[in-house]
Amino acid sequence: MKTSLAAMAVATALCSSETVAMPDAYLTASTLSYHSDRTYRLNEEETTLNQRNGGVGIQIKVTKNWKAIAGTYNNSYHLQSNYYGVHWKATDLMWGWSLGLAGGYVSGYHFGRVFVTPVFSHDWGRFGLDIPIEALKGQVIASLVLRIRWQKGSQDKWW
Repeated sequence: MKTSLAAMAVATALCSSETVAMPDAYLTASTLSYHSDRTYRLNEEETTLNQRNGGVGIQIKVTKNWKAIAGTYNNSYHLQSNYYGVHWKATDLMWGWSLGLAGGYVSGYHFGRVFVTPVFSHDWGRFGLDIPIEALKGQVIASLVLRIRWQKGSQDKWW
């Protein structure tokens, strides 16, 4: 059921009438996270959460406001996580920032789970930044995800 909800969201984005002819692709690098409470209990022992969440992923712009997302990263519990889903840009804010939602499925947390989280985003030409913010088990978690866009064009290069 959880996986089928994420699949339906991806299908909805892909079937939109605003589909772009040659979609932009973004390589992503998961970097850091901030936890309002940096410890958790595992087997009666207090452990520090990982705040260096290195990983790689891809975002493919399917329409003006929708991207398909997938990737892998080292999560807060020092385990490998894989994710897939969609990122929807809901509205533009001030100074080039936008607000949207990301949703999908992520593994590697002692349990797989469906996620829906607000995301603040900013683009600077070929570079971008996503900041997903999540409330989980009484704490706030913010992450930094750097993006580098590759757009097929006349020069076919990264920069």
